[in-house]
Amino acid sequence: PGPANEALEIKQKAWFSITSLEQGKTLMYNLHNNKNGVYLFLLTGKASVSGEIELEQRDGAGIWDTASIDITATSQSDILAIEIPML
Repeated sequence: PGPANEALEIKQKAWFSITSLEQGKTLMYNLHNNKNGVYLFLLTGKASVSGEIELEQRDGAGIWDTASIDITATSQSDILAIEIPML
């Protein structure tokens, strides 16, 4: 099989989420388990994470030791979140 038929197997509980946020909108992301961490990747736009981290297009941030984070779009944004256990 060619590359289009191949898949990546992940041998742990992981969640992948993608969203689009309009400028000025805030999204609360609740982690599935407070022992997990989440990696945020800003595909497009600009966003603020929990009022502490400013991300621009193609920026990423790893966040752990929390049960939830809020993401506020400072411009139209597309955001990918990858949540995994932090053991």
